Amino acid sequence: MQSFISRVFVLCVTLTVIAAWHHDKWFKPKPVDPSLVQGEVLAFDANWCGACRAMKPVVAQLKGEGFDIREIDVDKYKGEAMNFSVHSIPTFILVRDGQEVRRASGVMSAETMRQLWR
Repeated sequence: MQSFISRVFVLCVTLTVIAAWHHDKWFKPKPVDPSLVQGEVLAFDANWCGACRAMKPVVAQLKGEGFDIREIDVDKYKGEAMNFSVHSIPTFILVRDGQEVRRASGVMSAETMRQLWR
């Protein structure tokens, strides 16, 4: 019995070391190529919103990289915000063929926002 427990322990340690060595390869989000993505992200925001202002450089960076992002001011386009059930801003919604695929809200990094298109 002691021999079996020792072998299981060694196996667990070995698997942990292997997982640690390959963590970035296995668990890191895959890069997203803007030329291959499908759909448009609707970026719901407002001029008075501090979090929205914080996201402006990220949105501009991603637009510059070629990602399709349409900014929508919730004060000017209330109907569109209601159609997509936007309850907090900033909210980013990936739309393909007129249907919502994925959404995220709040302040995030460019890398996190890229994952909307995965």
